[in-house]
Amino acid sequence: MRVNESLKDSIWTLRDILFQKNEKGDIDAVGYEVQVAKSYFYNKKGAELPGADKRKFIDNSDFTGKIILYTLKNKAIKGEIFISGHPVSNLIAPMKRKDFQNVTMGQQGMEQEQDCSENNNFGSENKACTPSGKGPELEEVKIIEMRPPLPDFNWVFPPTNPANNPATGPGTQMPIGNPGGGGGSGGTGNNQGRELKTDAIKAKYPCLDKKILQILFNSAEMGELVGPFLTDQKPTITYESKDLEWGSTKTGGIFELGNTRYDPTSTLGLSSVVTLNNKLIDNSSPLLIAATVVHETMHAFINYNISTAKIEVRESYRDNSNWMAALNGFYLTRELGPNYSQHYYMLTDYFSKGVRALQYWNSEQNAGYTNKEMAMAMMYGLKTVDEGTPQSYIDNINIAYDMIKKQCMVSDDELAAFHKSQLVSIKTLSTTGCN
Repeated sequence: MRVNESLKDSIWTLRDILFQKNEKGDIDAVGYEVQVAKSYFYNKKGAELPGADKRKFIDNSDFTGKIILYTLKNKAIKGEIFISGHPVSNLIAPMKRKDFQNVTMGQQGMEQEQDCSENNNFGSENKACTPSGKGPELEEVKIIEMRPPLPDFNWVFPPTNPANNPATGPGTQMPIGNPGGGGGSGGTGNNQGRELKTDAIKAKYPCLDKKILQILFNSAEMGELVGPFLTDQKPTITYESKDLEWGSTKTGGIFELGNTRYDPTSTLGLSSVVTLNNKLIDNSSPLLIAATVVHETMHAFINYNISTAKIEVRESYRDNSNWMAALNGFYLTRELGPNYSQHYYMLTDYFSKGVRALQYWNSEQNAGYTNKEMAMAMMYGLKTVDEGTPQSYIDNINIAYDMIKKQCMVSDDELAAFHKSQLVSIKTLSTTGCN
């Protein structure tokens, strides 16, 4: 059902209400808003004529803009950014992105329930955890619990023209254009041309590619992290190695295991380059190398989300009543440097995923590392923050870090000794039999 259309700041917006029967036979409804990019109608002959029905000029195959779904109480549920007909990313709300340079895995908590004992799987995430006041305070945000609860909008992102072709489940395409009229097609449904670029690593360190990268990529957790780089838009992660700063386990110094930066050749700014330190590959344990790969891939994953204004928040934030709290927390942390904000999210949201990826790799390689050792390897570098980060936010990092130490029953001395033993290790990555 059409609601209205508007033009503001050269952005044309249409609003409709979509109706759909859920699996129980009840009627669910959702507000549907399409924001068309300023340049979209430039090449649409007749679209600029007075009285033109611009809906007729919107084509799924080349649409560029945003689509947002709301409850009928005007609370945003989900959204998606499209570029040239391709969905780039889900979004909750756009975000002002700061220029990003390098984020580094170098060495200078929240309420997830993580079991580091060797007889248990590490890191059963407590999806209901919240910062419990340990993060930045949200001022002037009143959270009101809605009763009765809103319908479960698992059906959102329906196919094109829902009036003719109702949605049948999650993951279907969002509608664009004139509901009830003709429509475009969906995605390609294949992975042709989609890849992660490891050629430079494979040429120089074939065993790193074969025994660490490719095995990690097959884990469910790493599959989630690299998923955005295996899409029709073909953003990618390029893995390479270079000589980076490398201190001494005797005299000290900075050990830069790796860094991640936006790929300067990426026109949309969605791709990343992960650089691993040659000294790490030559001198460190396979476990620390694998943990560095996971760590830097997490940076690439978060960089992608920042570029597309996507927000990953805890499950407890995903209900509509807490949506604004999640959004405010997102703005507060993303306004800080990438090492702080991204390491904070790694500690509080992604740490267990990283350890599970290492568990998969450890099992596939019969490497023999314990769950506690894998957790300690993932902790390396997570206290690194950017220069100028306020002390209150540094305290947040320390709280999250100390929480994980407590859950893993590891002391500062034990952690420091372990990291030192892994930086320059007797057991290093094999260099033969991988071609």
